[in-house]
Amino acid sequence: MREILIAGGGYAGFYTAWILEKRLRAGEARVTVVDPRPYVTYQPFLPEAVAGSVEARQAAVSLRRHLDYTRLVAGSVTEIRHSARTVTVRPEAGTSLDLHYDVLVVTAGAVTRTFPIAGLSDQAYGLKHVEEAAAIRDCLLTSFDRAAGLSRGPERTELLAVTVVGGGFSGVEGRGELLALATALLKQYPEIGADEPAFHLVEARDRILPGVADRPGAWVVRSLEGRGAGAPEHPAGLRRGRPGAAVGRHRVRLGPAGVDGRQRRQPDRAQPQRPARRRAGPAHRTGGSAGHHGHRGGARGLGGGR
Repeated sequence: MREILIAGGGYAGFYTAWILEKRLRAGEARVTVVDPRPYVTYQPFLPEAVAGSVEARQAAVSLRRHLDYTRLVAGSVTEIRHSARTVTVRPEAGTSLDLHYDVLVVTAGAVTRTFPIAGLSDQAYGLKHVEEAAAIRDCLLTSFDRAAGLSRGPERTELLAVTVVGGGFSGVEGRGELLALATALLKQYPEIGADEPAFHLVEARDRILPGVADRPGAWVVRSLEGRGAGAPEHPAGLRRGRPGAAVGRHRVRLGPAGVDGRQRRQPDRAQPQRPARRRAGPAHRTGGSAGHHGHRGGARGLGGGR
């Protein structure tokens, strides 16, 4: 019996296995999916999961629930030896193992792009997985709780500052959903003024949403401005391959655009007079740790993939 091995259980890998189950005859081939996670992440729902517009579990599709005849291996492919038709898999638990294949499908997906920005990969959250969406939401909720017990000052300002790095789809929508969540939270925290939460969107190019045409991109900027969110910051130091942009533990340094997180332009502020269209629900926690654990300040960045 032929072996079909799919490296990656994201949307492409899951859909490939699902179609093969329907089209392969009994005993014709065995399909194996290798992925460290037992579910498919529906990434367009992740910004909504951050804000609580949808529950985090609604952005995940169980592989075992929808694949009846596919063998699932929890692990990561670390080496492909095509001449020998084998791959090496590092499982989530135990020692590495080799799997044979006759047909190999590589659907490894994408990762958050951090570019050569010192500290970004260590201090910022990505937005590619359900755990990251839940951690970002937990971090913002925890920051509001801690800030409400402090008097106005540098520590409170840091707790209420959010920087989104990357003006692609994830960055733009993630910033918008975080702004909506903060707007809803202001009703529950009378100690925090509407002028305190600050949301920055940093984009190295001269426009956001580089994957769409100019007119739709300009419409998005006008829409954000209509909601009280200004145009994105454009620090020259964040251009690819150039130094001068670093993410510190409690603040973001943006080269010539600002020093120690103080921008030259006014950051976006939450607006209590314009509530979010969808009310934010209670925090949804996954098995992973909350994004605030082990982190003293609240001004963590969100690395938006593009």
